[in-house]
Amino acid sequence: MDLKNFLLDGRLKLIFQNSPSGVLIIDKTGTVLLFNAAAERISSLKASKFIGWHLTELNLPVGLLDVLKTGQSDISRRHQYNHVTFITNRSPIKDDRGNVIGAISMFQDISEFEHLSEELKMSKESLAQLQTVLEASYDGFLITDQEGVVLQANSAVQRLFGLPAGCINGKDCPGPYIDDHRQPGP
Repeated sequence: MDLKNFLLDGRLKLIFQNSPSGVLIIDKTGTVLLFNAAAERISSLKASKFIGWHLTELNLPVGLLDVLKTGQSDISRRHQYNHVTFITNRSPIKDDRGNVIGAISMFQDISEFEHLSEELKMSKESLAQLQTVLEASYDGFLITDQEGVVLQANSAVQRLFGLPAGCINGKDCPGPYIDDHRQPGP
């Protein structure tokens, strides 16, 4: 089976071209047969420059030549290229007899996920620092919802108000413990 002719089937090529993941397909010699629009977006490279060229001309860390040699898939590898972080899955393409006739790499930009993950990590660290400061304070700190149910309290609040042990952060609190002493509005 000729992989290039197989890919020229309009329906299959259309599927790859419209994939939200980057798709790079090479034949058994390492020649680039397909480099879809998502791959262009992720790599900032133009497919027209590389279709028909050897994979080494792309200078992308996709490892497809290794997949050609070993015939083994390589799943969920993290790579960085031009300040873009992406995860790639690489697999051999085999004919009906099990012969490797090419390889495919599908990759997804995860830069935004990594940025959000870092922000979440920093927020958790800040929250842990704040909780440490509040807990170390001799003053009582108490946060409730509109119904007076305890959402957050330090151990000084337990001591000052005689709250049962473990009655912090809305857990095991028979509450409400806070009476609404506001005056009715005009």
